[in-house]
Amino acid sequence: MGSRINTIMQTCFLRSGCASREEAITAIKKAISDTYGKRGEAVVQKNYAAVDAALAHMHEVKLRAR
Repeated sequence: MGSRINTIMQTCFLRSGCASREEAITAIKKAISDTYGKRGEAVVQKNYAAVDAALAHMHEVKLRAR
């Protein structure tokens, strides 16, 4: 997905069904650590918090049939 999608969108996409919750969180947090680890632990932890917040606020949106 590269630079075309952000961490929050990746979290929601992976959690929506293409991976188990544990697999999705583990994969995303590893990618965060790999990508932002050089910028310091505070940056990594802020990104982890964003992933956790995205998961906590995710909800299903029901669409009406047309």
